[in-house]
Amino acid sequence: MYPDNAAAIWSLGMAYYYNNEYDKALKCYKKSTELIPNLPKGYEFMSVMYLMKGENEKAMEYLELAKNYGANAKNDIYFAEYEHLLYYKNGLYTKTMKSIEKAYTYGKHHKNSESLKKTYEAAKTKLDSIQSSKL
Repeated sequence: MYPDNAAAIWSLGMAYYYNNEYDKALKCYKKSTELIPNLPKGYEFMSVMYLMKGENEKAMEYLELAKNYGANAKNDIYFAEYEHLLYYKNGLYTKTMKSIEKAYTYGKHHKNSESLKKTYEAAKTKLDSIQSSKL
């Protein structure tokens, strides 16, 4: 109905996402960023789609674009949780832990996030395992 409305197209992408139709969702998110080139949520969710498709490097690339256009962990707990999960999935265990430690300073929502706690513990376990295998 609204082919030139970025919000409508992005929302359609969310509907596809929740139906596990990642290719269709990705097209919508791409279209939303064509209409509004500095739309952080468009890039963030393109990153999510690439992660869901197993393309972790592309997911990191689009995460960085989202951050360049204003997405940040301090103002968005969901972004914080996703960002750290993606760092973990890319084997960036030290970066994951340090970034989560910083996120804990952003307030009670971050400090009480079960997702952040689980990702931190998983990264710590992996890092400890890697370090002990070098001994």
